[in-house]
Amino acid sequence: MARAPRRLPPGILLLPSGNYRVRYLGPDGKRYSKTFTHLQDARYWQASEQRLIDQDGWTPPEVRQRRQDSAALTVGEWAEQRIAAWSTRSRSPIVGSTVEDYRRCLRLRIDGWLGDTPLTLVTAAIVRKWHEALPDTPTMNGKAYDLLKHLMNDAVNDELIAANPCRIVGAGKPRAKGAAEALSASDIGPYLEAVEEYYRPALAVAVLGGLRSGEVRGLRRRDLDVEQGFIRVAGAIRREQVAEGEYKRDYTDTKTPAGKRVIYLPAAVLDYLRPWVQNHNFAPDELLFPARRTGKIMNETVLAAAHRRAARQIGRPTLTLHNLRATAATLAKQAGMTDREVQRRFGHTTAAMANLYQVPELERDKSGAAMIDSLLQSRGHQARLPSGG
Repeated sequence: MARAPRRLPPGILLLPSGNYRVRYLGPDGKRYSKTFTHLQDARYWQASEQRLIDQDGWTPPEVRQRRQDSAALTVGEWAEQRIAAWSTRSRSPIVGSTVEDYRRCLRLRIDGWLGDTPLTLVTAAIVRKWHEALPDTPTMNGKAYDLLKHLMNDAVNDELIAANPCRIVGAGKPRAKGAAEALSASDIGPYLEAVEEYYRPALAVAVLGGLRSGEVRGLRRRDLDVEQGFIRVAGAIRREQVAEGEYKRDYTDTKTPAGKRVIYLPAAVLDYLRPWVQNHNFAPDELLFPARRTGKIMNETVLAAAHRRAARQIGRPTLTLHNLRATAATLAKQAGMTDREVQRRFGHTTAAMANLYQVPELERDKSGAAMIDSLLQSRGHQARLPSGG
């Protein structure tokens, strides 16, 4: 064991190993320590810490170490670290489609300008110049700015940088201009008449049940209870990147816990779904709406193409597949469902709200489906959908 000097400076302790430990009380009221092999190094570190305290420049040693480590960390490297962390966190992880969107924003809007810039050197002026140099694509630019701001917020929270340099007012994703396009109650009958027979049941569920395209295509036979009149949404089909330029479609969890829900269908939809399931004799685990030729997962572009052909036939060429969801939401509101009931029905509530109101709202959802039927009939739409299946 090393021999201790006759008198050690206050705050330095000789350990049985012969090393020296420096301990001191920081300005934040917490104790900090560090161990050294040589007394001279221990004294130097102690003096350096005291000098920072005297000059009001002190921060916790681990914070200074992280900032030092981050000096060489680039925006691109930090982005990859955070996207990986967001996709694996235990609470509300981002799903594959969101990961793909983020990486697309990085590749097309951030990496070329800021990707190799050290994180600690990004200033508000640099961010402004980057934003001004972006091409004239407001939606993509807004998404990229929101992503960069999110990344910088995490850097602030991890004390890698002192402040977020993203301070451009109104630079995020632009808000939608007005209400989304939707079909009226009297348009739904002609629209479904125009849909090809094979795709009609899936699009009927979309336009009157309000499911997203991936949710419709991900339904299994077991998710439909024809007798009770409801469907269970437990997941969705999403396209995920598996390699550069290579993608696959797979059944994944819903984007949020609120996405898992039970939805009662109007009788107009059920009257068509009954012969559909009887004619196809699906096994419980089989897809309810499979691809026509292969029986495997239906491609979103195929369903969207079937929708577009029908939309053009009724003189609505700008109506998108996602607008069917807006149509269903509009019908639910017109039928008298409350905002909270619509939110639950469309999977927009928080997990806490979904759990809190699940039982009473399922009863209200069943009543809401009946109200939608009444609305359809009052607008001249036949209770039974076009025949087929």
